[in-house]
Amino acid sequence: IQTTHVRGNEHNVKFLSEELWNDQLTPQAFYEDYSRALFGPDAAKLMIQAFEILEENEKFLGGRGGANMPWNQMPPEILALRPVPGEKRSIYWAPTSDYEARKQKFRSSIGYLKKAAPLFEQARGQSTKAGQLELRYLVHRNQGYIHHLETLAQIADVYAAWREALGKRRDGAQPTRERLAKAVALARQAEEEAAQSAHHFADCAEHPTDLGVLWMISTKVVVGTRVIRQHLSNLLAFSEGKEYWNKVDWDLLFGTTPFPAYELKPAKGKDDKNPEIFEPG
Repeated sequence: IQTTHVRGNEHNVKFLSEELWNDQLTPQAFYEDYSRALFGPDAAKLMIQAFEILEENEKFLGGRGGANMPWNQMPPEILALRPVPGEKRSIYWAPTSDYEARKQKFRSSIGYLKKAAPLFEQARGQSTKAGQLELRYLVHRNQGYIHHLETLAQIADVYAAWREALGKRRDGAQPTRERLAKAVALARQAEEEAAQSAHHFADCAEHPTDLGVLWMISTKVVVGTRVIRQHLSNLLAFSEGKEYWNKVDWDLLFGTTPFPAYELKPAKGKDDKNPEIFEPG
């Protein structure tokens, strides 16, 4: 899908180019030849199994992976925060969308990735030198996605706790504080998970296009989970009668601009007979 992400897609491009000359080529046959050529005959069997598991994971997640890492944008779990900075009564706002189904899907996907992980590790000791370099990349990228998907799954739990805390305020001040404290603790866990994801993607950044994935993780998910934790901490402080205006990095997440909003205003002509001429201003 990420045709602009060169590194990591070598096997995709190679399959497409070979299939142009051999219309009978199947993914299974391709992975067998590719694994033997790159990783050597001893590691090939393990790598074929690993690639087949990743192939099944791709099918399971769907064409674009449930938008878990949309290029140049942010996952729905982070985008859900967009209304908060402009909400006048943000202390009573909570995400309305339920991400439980996405959480379950991502956790199932993590199962596939964790199943492939030991095969990569076993193949390392039997691989060619070139294959070992590629395996280092694959191991870190696989771990990066595991932590990334787990981050999104944990955000779903944060939102559920957040909704429960604000939705049951009539239960009393102390239960509300306890529920908000739970949401803050979950948000901190998600923030730590996002940092682990960024760490692994940084370790496998070998090509300029790898920086695109690292940028998305860092600026959208790492910052996004931090913003969730900061905002929820303010809500908790408000419920406890403490200072609740600590800085939240909304500007880092959604951006700001010093320029006024673009608009079109009619500019009248000299004789005022043509007032519908629009100029930017």
